[in-house]
Amino acid sequence: MGGVSLGIGKLGLRGTSEVNLALSGTTRDDMMGDGFIAVFEQDTQAGVDTLRVVVPSEQATRELVQSILEELLNRLTRVDKNGQRRIVWGKLHATLRGRIPELLAYQNEASYVSDRLHAVLRMPPESRPLIQVYGEPLSDHAILGGAMQITDDNTIHPLFPISLFREVPQMIEKVYNSPLRSLRESVDTAGG
Repeated sequence: MGGVSLGIGKLGLRGTSEVNLALSGTTRDDMMGDGFIAVFEQDTQAGVDTLRVVVPSEQATRELVQSILEELLNRLTRVDKNGQRRIVWGKLHATLRGRIPELLAYQNEASYVSDRLHAVLRMPPESRPLIQVYGEPLSDHAILGGAMQITDDNTIHPLFPISLFREVPQMIEKVYNSPLRSLRESVDTAGG
């Protein structure tokens, strides 16, 4: 990655964010819960291009993950003829419900990485460390930041639990020893 510009703003689950790339200071109402958007310049064969890295705050990430897991649990239940909610896939429901605390116990170093990026910006351009970004594409020029490595400390800093969204389908397949697609079809057609 080449140069970096950074905007700090509120980044929440409501789908809005306020970013000011000329910001010279940061106002925080939650000292440990910053989300941020960083715009990196990268050299390509066609010239300089940009990559926007979106990193939700720890609180927003936990709320999103909790919501997704709860929705998955709800999809494993059906309402019967008497209006009672019944668990369709009991073993999977119990496994997933039992692992929710573990699945939510990931680290999020968004606040620290945000501060480090600000420090990098204050360095002379020729002495800035290489920054490696790991994530999932949101578009051709934006990714959801899963982790960042600032090479002067050689530590990979976790940001968003992307691996969690790979682990849950693998857990489902392991519990049922069948592909997720056939399980999904079975749940969709189960009584209800």
